[in-house]
Amino acid sequence: MATEIDQISQVAKEATQVANAFRLGHDAHAGALYAEFIDLFTALLSTHGLTDNQAFHDLLNIMIDAHVKGDKLFLADILQHDIPVILRQHIS
Repeated sequence: MATEIDQISQVAKEATQVANAFRLGHDAHAGALYAEFIDLFTALLSTHGLTDNQAFHDLLNIMIDAHVKGDKLFLADILQHDIPVILRQHIS
């Protein structure tokens, strides 16, 4: 099994790919990558018993809200900058 650092690095890499696709306006590709990212992200949370963690719950709600509002740049910022930081804080 991959180490926690490897898992966080993989999620951060995927998040950056999604963020870049959103920033470049590649909506269809970004949407597909985003769906894959959410699956990877929620699996990681589940693996580490963090599915009920309030910080992740709040962050996911903010991401959903940004997505619904079409605020792709804000969503990209969350994906690229906030996700890795919060994962490092809660997974050690």
